[in-house]
This record gives sequence, structure tokens and C-alpha cells, in this order.
Amino acid sequence: MIKRPPLFTIISAVYNVADYLPRYLQSIADQNIQHDKLELILVIDGSLDASEEIIREWALTSDISTKIINKENGGQASARNRGIEVAQGEWLTFCDPDDFLAANYFAQIESFIADNSNVSIISSRLVSFHEDSDEFRHDHPLEKRFRKGTRVVDLNSQPNFFHMHGPTSIVRRANVTSNRLKFNEALKFSFEDAHFVASYILNLATPLLGYCVEAEYYYRKRKSGDSAVQTSKLREEKYTQVLVDGHLDLVKLSARISPRLPDWLQHLLIYDILWYFRGDRRVGAPSRFLSNETKQKFHRYISAILEHISVANIHAFDAMSTDWDLRYALILGYKDFDYGVPRISAMEIDAERSLTLLRYVYKSRVPDELVIYRGYMKKPALVSSRAVKFFDRVMFHHRFMWVPARGRFSIELDGQPAPLELKGPSRDKFEIRPYSASVEILGYDLFTDRVPKTAPILDLDKISRHYDEESSRDRHNFLSRVGIRRSKSIVKSLPKDSQSLESQAQNSLDVFDVNRAAKYKDAWILMDRPERANDNAEHLYREILQKHRDINAWFVLNRNSNDWERLSKEGFRLLPYGEVDYLAALIRSVVFASSHMDKYISDPLPEYLKKYRRWKFVFLQHGITKDDLSAWFNSKDISLLITSTNDEYRSIIDPESNYRFGSKEVELTGFPRHDKLMDHHFTRPAWMLLSPTWRDWLFVTDPANGSKTLIPEFSTSDFAQNWQQVLQSNELFLAAKRQGLEIAFLPHPFLEPYLDELDIPEHIRILSWNELPFAEVLAQTALLITDYSSTAFEAAYIGRPVVYFQFDDDLVLNGAHTYERGYFDYTKDGFGPCVHLPNQVVDAAVSLLEEGEDLLYIRRKHETFKYRDRNNSKRVVSAIRKRIQAEGVGRVLN
Repeated sequence: MIKRPPLFTIISAVYNVADYLPRYLQSIADQNIQHDKLELILVIDGSLDASEEIIREWALTSDISTKIINKENGGQASARNRGIEVAQGEWLTFCDPDDFLAANYFAQIESFIADNSNVSIISSRLVSFHEDSDEFRHDHPLEKRFRKGTRVVDLNSQPNFFHMHGPTSIVRRANVTSNRLKFNEALKFSFEDAHFVASYILNLATPLLGYCVEAEYYYRKRKSGDSAVQTSKLREEKYTQVLVDGHLDLVKLSARISPRLPDWLQHLLIYDILWYFRGDRRVGAPSRFLSNETKQKFHRYISAILEHISVANIHAFDAMSTDWDLRYALILGYKDFDYGVPRISAMEIDAERSLTLLRYVYKSRVPDELVIYRGYMKKPALVSSRAVKFFDRVMFHHRFMWVPARGRFSIELDGQPAPLELKGPSRDKFEIRPYSASVEILGYDLFTDRVPKTAPILDLDKISRHYDEESSRDRHNFLSRVGIRRSKSIVKSLPKDSQSLESQAQNSLDVFDVNRAAKYKDAWILMDRPERANDNAEHLYREILQKHRDINAWFVLNRNSNDWERLSKEGFRLLPYGEVDYLAALIRSVVFASSHMDKYISDPLPEYLKKYRRWKFVFLQHGITKDDLSAWFNSKDISLLITSTNDEYRSIIDPESNYRFGSKEVELTGFPRHDKLMDHHFTRPAWMLLSPTWRDWLFVTDPANGSKTLIPEFSTSDFAQNWQQVLQSNELFLAAKRQGLEIAFLPHPFLEPYLDELDIPEHIRILSWNELPFAEVLAQTALLITDYSSTAFEAAYIGRPVVYFQFDDDLVLNGAHTYERGYFDYTKDGFGPCVHLPNQVVDAAVSLLEEGEDLLYIRRKHETFKYRDRNNSKRVVSAIRKRIQAEGVGRVLN
């Protein structure tokens, strides 16, 4: 009897996957199809671990036909090609041996083939297996292709259903061999799957693609992050060779078949290109480490690829959520395309100041702008621009323009009427009526007494779940903890009080007593961190408490904070963070000012109450912005941004900067806490202070709650070894002793719990951020040794010498930490010497203590700060008042 050939051949390239092979091989053994229909080819690609031993032991007891091939390491593509050469199956697939399959995987594929004999390529459903949490998730960006179930798709009519993943592809062997298809061995770590699959589909008479939702392929996302896909983004070749041997090679292959690149292939290339640009947006993106030459090549290759991709397809691309900045980057950054007169969108209404924010996009030159307001032609006065950059190239600009919200207006750009639109697509409009803009953006008419039909009812169950999950499990415990009683009244939280609204909620239970909420009317809410005060918000509140009694100000703090009793005795009106009164105060407030803007601060309302927010968020800052924090800042709804130095201010409002803010949103006032710092200018120093900041790569972040845990290898890290050498320096100890000084160590709060990991001498005095106000710590400092911390600016403010210890500047300053390099150059702008070795730190510190400072650094300190007059808090109050008052037309239009 002649043995029939297998129906499926599984080809797997094996390289150092011993930890994952048992589960993979077991999933093959568990297939509930007849095992004589399967052929398994395992190509050991120079693997250095126990992979071969595991495979051979498994094969001895398996009833599945198994071929084991050994070869020198040449990459996954070469291993798969070797497997194709000896494959016997009618269909081929290329499963990765660190993944695994559902037990009915091949049975479902066989059933699909029987029902769809005209299909020559099938895609199974990729399900992510997250190794760190042991969870299965349907979270692939292209998962939506399976939402309508198993079906056959013609890519000519549905180009957004392109497929590019090798392991979930099942293809006819006859088509592979007749067209002499191989995996491109030049692509060793990225895009080899997409190149092979696209090449296969290009050779089909009709690009029919089968989607089999019942066949689940479990793609392992390794906890270690060291899979080929996960590490490919770190390789420089990804930005050059992959584009040439992958993208452009597909363009050439397609040109042999048809002069026009098929729409489905255009969508596939757009998809892959967009991942480059999404990645470049991230803080610490691998692209930050690319050389200028590599970036230039990248732009040249992307431009060559996009020559074959239409603007229409970039617009139509919807395989994954894609914002317009990314689309504009491809169109305006590389293609010679003219949109004509830009469309202008009404983005925001500042109700208190009676202004409307408009935005449009231009490529390089700001058009001549004219506002026709109530029949008069005016130039806009409150304008700003933001350059949008990718891979260090400006692609286009956003233009922001504030115009009066009251009265009709239209805009001309370069003498042509510009289409105006409210949020979302609409027909061309050349005039905006204030009622339409107000209702569309705010949800109510700003200029009449009309208000929304429903008032916000504060459901305490929702509130307790939002702020205290543990307490929300026991409603009665939560209610008793915060002292809330049942009531039939409501919090009147709308921009205008309305007696009719109160009557709508008379039958509602579990809401605030209206008298409790009334005291927060038009409040200014100030906050540093929930657990700690003593930053800019505290010092600003003190100014208000002493000199601005007309302001209804409140300060937010945890009841169990060490600062609660101190501030309460001083007369601060305290709001307990996370309790219901905090929420009531927020939705009645007109100002929320904080020195921090983590999400729980900048976006504190539960979802069902967000539409009732009306406060202006004032970012007081925690430290002076010296790095490029634009990605973070731009994601926040900041009405007023407080700055302290001339360069900091200019770096943010500069039209060519990455920030979206202009002079309307940014004020140079100085920091409130610096007023108090000046009181310590002449305090006698007590110590030399060593104060390093943290490093992102030294911690593992829990995705569930954001908590950080030190990596096990911390004690042997460059960070620990370098700082230990400085701390243990006997020469530094003796130099300090000669000056009558101690050596104090103040690590970043993230590092405080792990000081046992460091070998710190007994003579070092360890300080904590909770122990003393930083102003007092700094006042007693004769010399500050830090790395990249903005505390150097605090030292410079009161004239203290600084040494920068930057042994890892090649990483930190290129984005490996949590920020990008900004305007501040430590060598050209810093307040002290920059050194890279522990012995250089000691030499610089001894020199400063015994010989004094260089005049260069003294001059820099003097020129950096605009104000040292103890009136910073006063200026901040004035700036906030200005932000919540209506703006006269004369200030908006010239």
C-alpha cells in the first residue's frame, strides 16, 4: 500500500528555544486530526542550548512524521528555506517553536479547505499569550479582521484585509515551488514573513485570502522581551536594510506583474511604515540612537517607497487606529502633494475667557492670516505654531489661533477663504456661529441660559470604586469612612447654577448635601502630591492664604500624610484626597493647580463626570523643564504652564519646538517655592550633598498599578558601582572633613527603599525626601553632586556649586530614560563641571571646596533666572487670575 503524502507540513526554525519547546511539541502531539496528515520539519539553526536533545527525545515516542535537520546558524529565513526543500505536504505553514497551537488547529484548517477549494492561502487567528501574566488576549492590532468570523476575502475589493504573518499562514506547496518562492535571507530579523506572504499573494491570479477564526495560534509575548520580533526594533538595520530588501524589493516584484502597486500591498506597506513612526514618538525610542547618516538613509528609502503609495490609500488606511499627525507625516513629509487652502478646525472653547481655539496644518511657511470678525478684518494676536518632527526631520506644523468666541467670524489664509469645521468630518463651512461651536464642543450654549437636560448625580458607588477599590467592595464601610449621609439633594456643578436642575434630581439618593457642595463654588484647588506637600502648590497656597482672601482656595492632601497636621495648624483649608468632598470641590472649581500632572492628578474625574469639568488646569511644575518633555506635556490639557528660566520659557513657546503651547498658555513667573528658597541664601552649610536621580532601566514597572520594583541585578549595575565608588571615597571624606562638613546622601524617592543594595559607609548621613523640606536640605548644602536632576537648578538659584556625574550620558541623553534631550546642554549651560569617572567627581569636588568656583559657572547662574525678588507667587496668582477672566477683543485681534 502506497503511503499518502501528508496534508500539512509544519516547518519550524529552531534557535535557543529549549525553554519553550516542550509546550510547542505537546501542542503538535495534541492535534485532534489524523496524525498521518501531519509532517513536522524542525531545522536546528545552530542552536546552542538543549533544543536538539529535547526534540530528539520527543521524536522517539511521537507518531507524527518528524524530520530533524541540523545546519549552521544563518537566520530564520534560511532555516525555513531548508525545510521547504524537503517538505512533502500539500500545504505548508511556518510555526515558531516558542509559540503553540490550539488542539483543533489543523482540524479546523482542514475543514476550511474542504469548504473553500478555490483558496490558496489561509490565515489562522493569532491570540497573544502574555507570559508574564499567563493571559490569553485578542489584542493584535489586526484582530478586527476576524470579527465577522470565518470567511474568504478578495483583497482587490478589501485591501485593508492584507496579511503578513508567516506562522499563521497556510499556503499551497505547489504555488511555492512553481514560483520558486523563498524567504528573503537578507531579512534576518524583521519583515521576512511579510515579504514571503506578499510575494506569494502577488503570484496568485486572484488574491483570495481565507480567514479561519476557529483555528487559534498562540503567539508568545515573552516576559524577557527577547524574541526576534521584540528585539528587532533595537537594530539599526531595521531602518535601512529592511526597507531596501523588504519594502522596495516588494515594489520591484510587483512591478514585474503590474505597473501599479496593488492597493492591498500599499496598505500592507503603510501599516509597516506607520510602526516606525509610532515607535519614534515614544520616549526612549531606539531611533534616538541612530546616526545622522542612518536617519538620512531612512528618510530617503521611505520617500522612495511612498512614491508608489497613493495619498488616497494613506487617507483610506484603517487597518488600525491612525491619527492625522501620522498621515500628514507621510503625505506632507515625503510626497509632493498640495492640500490647497488648509481646513481649520475649532478645537476648544475657553468659556471663562470667551475664546475659541482654532487649529490647522501647514507644511513650512505660515500663511498670511486674516480674521473677519463682525465685518472687520483683523490679524490674530494669540497664535502659536508647533513643529511635528519624526526622526529629527520637521514634517509639517500645527498652527494654533485663538479668536473671540462671541460673534461670527471667518478666516482667510493667503487671501483665500479657509474651510471651517467643528470636531469631526463635515461639509465645507466658511463661517462659524457661536451657538453651533458652543453646543458642539461644550455640550451647551455658552451665551444663553440654556443648560444640559440632566445634572450630574454623584453616585457614591461609582466614586468609591474609582478612588478605593477595596472599600467599594463594602459600601457601608466606605460611607462610614468618609462620613457621607444619604440625601435627596445634588451637587450643583454646572457652569451656571440652575434651580430647575435641582428639581430634576429630588428623587435621587446617595448624593451630596447641596450645602456641603456650595462652599466649593468657584474654588481654586491646589495640590502637590497626595502623600506629600512642600512643593510649588503649598507655597502658592500660602501666598493666597496671606494676601488673597477673596480666593476660595483649598489644598488637597492625604489625611495620613506627614504634612497634614503641620498645614492644618498653619490655617490651610485641607481637602482629604480620594474622599467624596475632593470630587465635589473639583467639579465646582474654576482652577486646579498642581506641581505634578500624573494621570490621577491631571485627569481625576470618573468617566461619567468628565463632561462637567470646567476648571483650568495650572501646571506649576515640580522641576525646571530642561529636557524635551513635549510628548508628555502635549498629551495634557494644560491651561497655564508656569516656567522659571528664560531658556525654559523660550524652548516651550518657540514655533519650531515640539510643544503645542504658545505665549497664551505659558508664563515666565518663577516658581513659588523659590521665594522661600531665597530666605536660605546665607544659611551656613553643614554638608556636601550627593543626590542622584533614578534610571528607568533599573526598574520593572507593574502594568496593573504602575508600581516600580528594582531589578535583581541592581547591585552589579553601572549605576550602583559608580555611585558606590564616590560614596566610599576616603579622599572625598577627608576633603569634606577639612571644611567642617559631613557627606549627606539623598537618593531619588524610587531608590530609597533599596539602599540596602548599596554598600554605604557609616560616616555618610542618609537623608530622605520625607525628612526635611528640600529647601532646608539645600540651604545646608555646601556643594551638590548630582547627575541629571533638576535639583541643580535649585542649587544654582541660591548660588551653591554643582558637579554633574554623568557616567551614562550616552544612554540617558539619548532617550533611554524617561525623557529626550532638550535645549539644555550640561557642558554649555550647566552650573558646574561634567565628569564621567568616580575619581573625576572627587577631584572636581575637592577643587570646588578648596579653590572656589569658576567665574563661568557663577555668570551662568546669574543669567539663567529672570526673577530673584521673592515675588514669584504673586506673579503666579496674577497669571491665574488673567487666565480665568474674559479676554477683550483688542487683545485677541490686532
